[in-house]
Amino acid sequence: MHLRVQIPAYNEAATLAAVTREVTAAARELLAPSDRLTVLVVDDGSTDSTQAICAQLLTTQAELAVLRNPSRIGLGASFRIGVNDALRSDVDVLAHFDADGQFDAAELGAIVRPVRDARFDLVIGTRFLDPLRRPEMPLVRRWGNAGVAWVVSSLAGRRFTDVSCGFRAFSRRALTTLNLRGDFTYTHESILQACFAGLAIDEVAVTAGRRRFGDSRLASSSLVYGLRAGRIIARTAYSRPRHGGRS
Repeated sequence: MHLRVQIPAYNEAATLAAVTREVTAAARELLAPSDRLTVLVVDDGSTDSTQAICAQLLTTQAELAVLRNPSRIGLGASFRIGVNDALRSDVDVLAHFDADGQFDAAELGAIVRPVRDARFDLVIGTRFLDPLRRPEMPLVRRWGNAGVAWVVSSLAGRRFTDVSCGFRAFSRRALTTLNLRGDFTYTHESILQACFAGLAIDEVAVTAGRRRFGDSRLASSSLVYGLRAGRIIARTAYSRPRHGGRS
């Protein structure tokens, strides 16, 4: 098995080194002697010292690789670059883990094992399934997350509690099914496409804290996030393969 952990990074100099070390150590624990591990950082045109930190990490972590976008192109577009590289590199399980330090690398196994063991094609970390693990966040963000989850669940025909979490794992079959187009984010689009393809999907409760440093890089406000994500969701639903008709 070739396990890859993909870490998107945009101006994450404060946390990237620690997160990369923690994730690599956790991923090694999941390997059999014949397995292979790679850790890929996708630097989305960072303007801080993220690039220098990546260069330093490359000298100490044999499993690490770095892809750098010359300028910022968005989380969704960066994710596509990583998926294409995973397919070229014969990755069997792709885990996605944010660089901001809000997730616990010790929980990587709970996300990866169900995919590694061929029980599911997509496993999504959920911050809201376990009441004891629900993160503190402003009420408007909590309502926004719940609203987007309701929309995606309605379109998918099954209930999801968290469709925006970036802590998840994909089988190779899932990666080959995806035909992502959104540059802003990949989270909702990938769930819908996996559902439309009839893939096996599960949610696993994860612990999510606050970013260790700074604020979210994805959108300036919940309203902006909702509008941009909404356009991707609508386009994905409209593009859903239709079957049937007259024979």
